Amino acid sequence: MTLIVFIFSNPEWLILAAGIGLRLKHLLENRPLWLDEAYVAVGLISRSYSEIFANHEIFPEFARAPMLFEIIEKFMVDLLGNHEISLRLFPFICSIAALAAFAAVSRKILSRPAFLLALSFFALAEPLVYYAAELKQYSIDLLCAILLVDLARLVLKNNFQGRDLLILTLFGAAALWLSNAMIFMLAGIGGVFLISRPWTLGRKTLIFLSITMLVWLVSSGFLYFYSLRFMIGNTSITQTWKEGLCASPVFSWATLRWLGEVWAASFPKAAGLTWWWLMLPLFVVGIFSSWRKDRALTLLWFLPVLFVLFAALMGKYPFYGRVILFLMPGYYIFIASGIGELLSLPRVTSTRYLALLLTAFFFFQPVADAGYHFLHSRSKTDNRGVMDFVARNYRPGDFIYLSTSAQPPFWYYAQQTGLSLRFPQPVVGESDGKLIRAFKVAKFALDAQEIQGHQCIFFMFEYNVFDKDGNFRSNMGMQQENGKIGVVPVGFPYHFPATGRTWLILSSPGPEESLSNDVILASFDLSAKRLKTFESLNAGAFLFDVH
Repeated sequence: MTLIVFIFSNPEWLILAAGIGLRLKHLLENRPLWLDEAYVAVGLISRSYSEIFANHEIFPEFARAPMLFEIIEKFMVDLLGNHEISLRLFPFICSIAALAAFAAVSRKILSRPAFLLALSFFALAEPLVYYAAELKQYSIDLLCAILLVDLARLVLKNNFQGRDLLILTLFGAAALWLSNAMIFMLAGIGGVFLISRPWTLGRKTLIFLSITMLVWLVSSGFLYFYSLRFMIGNTSITQTWKEGLCASPVFSWATLRWLGEVWAASFPKAAGLTWWWLMLPLFVVGIFSSWRKDRALTLLWFLPVLFVLFAALMGKYPFYGRVILFLMPGYYIFIASGIGELLSLPRVTSTRYLALLLTAFFFFQPVADAGYHFLHSRSKTDNRGVMDFVARNYRPGDFIYLSTSAQPPFWYYAQQTGLSLRFPQPVVGESDGKLIRAFKVAKFALDAQEIQGHQCIFFMFEYNVFDKDGNFRSNMGMQQENGKIGVVPVGFPYHFPATGRTWLILSSPGPEESLSNDVILASFDLSAKRLKTFESLNAGAFLFDVH
């Protein structure tokens, strides 16, 4: 009875428990790594600490994870072993810390009803729960953003005291190397500090604040030359995030339409709130409500949103999906403030009932999402099960074909299972006086193309280089012996090169890959004898006799 009374008098503890429970369940599912996670995992496992510090990338064409994030992840694997939970443990810990930090921060600045609403959104939102147990840095983004805003609030509240400013200076400089996105938060904080007229507090304060800005600028400069300059303008990255980058002239109707689309999409894609047409008006009302109470704090949350939008307009940073997850605490605070305005209207019976009905309506979707995912797995592909099957049945000398999306999981799980230690790696070349040994595989292109009226799929041979510990190090493209890429007409038998026992390993995290993989498998079934089959969630391994 005492517990029930405590819960009803302190519902935030129940909300926190629900948020932690959802995140813990997600972690303990121990899902196999899917495509994006496998890329990160291979980049971590295959490199030494010195290579990470030296910025030696296994996949230089992809977005680079923050250096401190990689160092911590590498340490977790060395400490706990190379498996999925150890790789996801650091993001999980940061997600729980972010939940606790948001509760502490929002309690200080919101009314009691608005605080409970904002905390509920944060605890239940599917994007925040999902990335709590994903091998990505987005939970770290969240935690750093919340802490930076609260430290900045404390600096403003205490009139730029030296100790508060020192803590913010050091944490801000370090946060950039944990979360590259914090450059937008620091820009917002710097802007708020400047419009707070710190020079009126004396020369000493101005000197301390100048040192803070200088330290942040130096840290940002090093970060740019170390990492960001390789990502800005990278066509692979811009193509991946094209929805969140403006492609039209800045001053055009197309750009205005794009701004509306990406802002509307930020509610379901990043905040996990599907009904943007209700949330957006509440968001705006919440900004005005917060502005009346504390202008500086309102700007601390809102200016980074504007800075990211501006970067997206310039084509430098996408305003879309998971990469703007760090802005969501501000979203929840503003939306909750807007709902709080509704609840604070004069308590005419009909108005009160309408406010309660709307509040229940707002929570239906995040609660339904949380309930569904609590009962169902979020696994995308069973790459682990497929590679376990291959490892058990592989014989040295077997040849391997891979779909494009199967490559990174193949590299990671080949090392984890010890399979890569059994690959024959003859000498295939020389570089800087050292012999290069590699394992020959074939890779299929992602999609089919039309040639002379026929749909065709393509493959090419590659050399995969593994080190003495079985870690993937690089792949070297190699055309077929006849100098051409393999062109397989869809629906017709094709004379694949005679490779004897031949594995076809497929992974399809999305519908496009699934259709392509069906075509690839059908081409093998038309041309070779199938010996073994293992099919699981959106992935499969098939052993053929190819002569």
